[in-house]
Amino acid sequence: GGSGKILTSPDGVTWTIQSSGTSYSLNGVTYGNGQYVTVGGYGKIFTSPDGVTWTSRSSGTSRELYDVTFGNGQYVTVGHLGMIVTSPGGIMWTSRSSGTVNALHGGTYGNGKFVGVGDSGMILQSGAVTQPLSMSSPEILVQPADQSVPKFGSVSFSVTGDGVKPFSYCWLLNGVGIPGQVNSSLVLDNVGVGQAGEYSVLVSNAFGVVTSDVATLTVLLPPTILVPPQNRTALAGGAATFSVVVNGDAPFTYAWRHDGVTLPGASDEMLTVSDIQSSDAGTYSVIVSSAGGSVESASATLVLGTPANLIITSQYAGAVPGVGTNIYARDTRLRARVANSPTYNGSTQYVCRGWLGSGSVPSTGVTDDTGYFTLTNDTSIAWLWLTNLWLDTEIVGQGDVNVVDGWYGIGSNLLMTASASNYWRFSGWSGDTSGCPITSNTITVVMDRPRSVMAILAADMATNNTPKWWLAQYGLTNFNADAMRDVDHDGMLTWEEWVAGCDPTNINSVFRFTSADGAPGEGIVVRWPSISNRFYTLQHSTNLYMGSNGFVILPGASNLPGTPTENVYTDSVPATGVNFYRIEVHQ
Repeated sequence: GGSGKILTSPDGVTWTIQSSGTSYSLNGVTYGNGQYVTVGGYGKIFTSPDGVTWTSRSSGTSRELYDVTFGNGQYVTVGHLGMIVTSPGGIMWTSRSSGTVNALHGGTYGNGKFVGVGDSGMILQSGAVTQPLSMSSPEILVQPADQSVPKFGSVSFSVTGDGVKPFSYCWLLNGVGIPGQVNSSLVLDNVGVGQAGEYSVLVSNAFGVVTSDVATLTVLLPPTILVPPQNRTALAGGAATFSVVVNGDAPFTYAWRHDGVTLPGASDEMLTVSDIQSSDAGTYSVIVSSAGGSVESASATLVLGTPANLIITSQYAGAVPGVGTNIYARDTRLRARVANSPTYNGSTQYVCRGWLGSGSVPSTGVTDDTGYFTLTNDTSIAWLWLTNLWLDTEIVGQGDVNVVDGWYGIGSNLLMTASASNYWRFSGWSGDTSGCPITSNTITVVMDRPRSVMAILAADMATNNTPKWWLAQYGLTNFNADAMRDVDHDGMLTWEEWVAGCDPTNINSVFRFTSADGAPGEGIVVRWPSISNRFYTLQHSTNLYMGSNGFVILPGASNLPGTPTENVYTDSVPATGVNFYRIEVHQ
C-alpha cells in the first residue's frame, strides 16, 4: 500500500506490518517460484522468500508499476505509458515492448497466455495489442479523398472504418443516397459530367452511424475547338501565322503538325511559319491536350501565292497598312483603315472623311475603314482628310451667343449674334475679329484659322453707377430713386451697399470688420469680408479725438484687391495701448 506498506498474515485475519525499506507506494504483489514480488512507484521492485525480509531489485525504469503476476516461469509487471518488465527469477528484470503508450493497470496469467489491461479499454494478450470492444458507433480511420477524372474515365472512392463489426455502408452524392452502392469502396465507370459533385459515405454498425468527410469529384472536360486554324496564302520568303481557340479545363498543351508530322518545338497556341519556302506549303493542324483528354483540329492549308501590291497614300499618319507599297499574296483577305482619326495639331483637327480606291476596293468610300476585302490584283487606297479649326466663344457680362465652342470646317463662315440679358446691353466684340464683318451685335466669323471671339455686354446703370440688374434682384426697380435710399435702415444707402457687397434689404448685412486679434508687441490680425472687383484701404489710429486726421494708411494696405470671401492683414508693429482701425472700399 501507500508509503511502502507491506502487511502479512498466516490466516488472513491477523496482519503484521513488514518493512519494505521504501516510502513509495506499492501497487501490486504476487507469489510464485517460491518467493513474493511487489512493485510500485518510481519503478520499485522488491522480492522476499518469506514476506518478512524484503530486497530491492533494479527494474531499469522510473515509471510507476501498477501490477505484477507470475506464470509459465516468468514474473511480469505492468505500468505507466505501456511499461512491461519481465524476470524469470525476480532478480534480473528486462523491459519489453508493449506496442502502446496507454497506462496498463492490471495483468494476470491463465490458459497459456499473459493478459494486460489499461487505459481506454486497452487489452494486451501475450504481447499483442488488442483495441477495446467499445459499445459505440464506428470510427473512420481513412477518409475518402478528392478525385479528378477525365470525362468517360473511371474513378473510385474508399473508406476504412474501425469499431464493432459488421459495418454497413451507404454512399451519397451531394447528400443523396446512390442506389446499390453499399460497399466500403465506390467505383464509377464511364463517368459523365452529371456525376461531378461531393461524395460521402455513411458507415454504421449496431451502435450508431457516422458520416465521412466530403470528397469532391471533378470531371475534366476534354478540349473542344472553338476556332480552328484558318487557311493562309503567303509569299515565298514571307511569314504565315496559324492559331487555335479552344475551350475546356486548362491548362492545355499544343502540338502542331505539318502534313501529319509533328513539328518539333511547336507547342504554343499560335504557330508562325517564317521565311516560307515551297516545302512549307501543305496542311497544318494542332493537337490540343489537357488532363481531360485531347482533340485534333481540322487542317488549314498554306498556299504559296503570287504577289500583289497594295499602295497606300495619306496626308497624315495612322494608316494601317502603312503609307507606301505593301506586298501581299494574291487572294489575301485583309482590311485597310485609319487608326487615329481624328488627329490634332494644337487648335487644328484633321478628320478622315473616306478614300479613293482602285483595284480590289470600291472607287470611293466615306468612312475611315474599308472593311475586309480580298486582294485579287494591284490595289491603291488614298485616304482623304477634312481640316477643322477650333472656335472659342466668350461672353463678358450677362447674356448669350448663338454659336457654341467647337470644331468648324476650314473656310466656313459662322453668323454669330450676341443677346444681352435684362438690364444689360450689347457693347461690342473683342478677340480675334480681324477679317470678320461686324454689324452691331452680329459678327460673321471667318474660319480661316483658329479663333477666339468675345461678346462684350455692359450693365445698365442707375445713380452712382449702381447696376440695375443688381437692384432688380432685390425687387428695387425704381432704379435711380432706390439707389439713393436706405431701404433696410442700416445707415448705408443702397448704392453704398452695392460697393460694399452687402444686401440692401437686410439690416444685419453691413460692412464691418470680422475680427481683430492679437496683442501689443506681437502684431494684430485684422479680417474683413471682401468681394471681387473691389479694392480696400486699411487705416490705423490710436486717438479718435483727432478724427479723420488721426488715421494713417498702414504699410502695404492701400488699394488691396478683394480676395473673396475674406481679406486678412497683419499689423505687425502696432502702437501700444488702444488701437483703432477703419476700412475703405471702392471699385
